[in-house]
Amino acid sequence: MKPALFYVHNAADPYFNMAFDEWLLSRVLNEPGLVCLRLYRWRPGAITFGYNQRQETALDFSRVGDTPVIRRLTGGRAIYHDPSEYTYAVALNSAGLENDMLVGSLSATSRALAGALALFLNMLGFEAELVRQSSRENARPDFFHKAPCFASRAKYELVSENRKIIASAQKRLGTSLLQHGSVKLNGLVSHPALNDGWLCPVSDKQTIVNKEFNEIAEIFRKAMASFLKFDVVAVDNSPEELEKIKKRCIFLKKNNLIQRRILNK
Repeated sequence: MKPALFYVHNAADPYFNMAFDEWLLSRVLNEPGLVCLRLYRWRPGAITFGYNQRQETALDFSRVGDTPVIRRLTGGRAIYHDPSEYTYAVALNSAGLENDMLVGSLSATSRALAGALALFLNMLGFEAELVRQSSRENARPDFFHKAPCFASRAKYELVSENRKIIASAQKRLGTSLLQHGSVKLNGLVSHPALNDGWLCPVSDKQTIVNKEFNEIAEIFRKAMASFLKFDVVAVDNSPEELEKIKKRCIFLKKNNLIQRRILNK
């Protein structure tokens, strides 16, 4: 089985982060059996909201300030990615994949990835528990379109000490998928554009230094390799790949400005 490719980006631009994850999905679409992993952070912090959310209700644009706002390719609800957050991404094409853990239904794949993420948290000293059933509020349209991501719990997300610690979202195209999610090791940092009645605890943690990020990235690599049973190799992008990602960054930033002009009329 071919090794999984592992990309690491510390304190990356928000538009780059989302453009890169979109590029990951486009890459696995064209290569059956390929698995790509990524761990990254944000600088500055940014708000992303789900593909199926209504942007006019996903957040309060009057309280966004200078924070970038980006619509994700994946589902789920709005979330503030503060600079102390770790974010992971997994992209794969299950066609021809020998690893049975990552082949099958959405539920089966989500469960396998949750198991790998739980091992990652355990290796960091967190006691992680898998959410077995989604919150009832998730079925309410008003809650779905307005509530921040960490205001509820979805099946196969992870909690630690009764606190939601990882929230994930997924996009599937045929045999390919992209799943990415926020890992709140340092607690939840609130944003005024997302409160709207659902108050969140504010973290007093400081921005993570490079050395710590690199150490945690290595633990993430080892956890994914151990649980999912494949080799994971760290790689960099070619100049041609980076050019494609850069063009997508420009598109996302331009689209964000259009959204704000429309909503501010």
